[in-house]
Amino acid sequence: MSELTVLGSCGAWPEPGRACAGFLLVHEGFKLVLDLGPPRDVGPFRMTTFLLPHHVPNYGARPG
Repeated sequence: MSELTVLGSCGAWPEPGRACAGFLLVHEGFKLVLDLGPPRDVGPFRMTTFLLPHHVPNYGARPG
């Protein structure tokens, strides 16, 4: 059985008290995070983005 959790539901820019669109998909123990948008602070965490070496523009995020 698959489970989809909505992490945020705003559009391109978060509204006060809400997060940009984001989803967590879990299937047979495998977890996939989709579309976290540009929020840089997530709870007590500060995220840093960086350009990834890819053939199309692509960014990654890590705690920073």
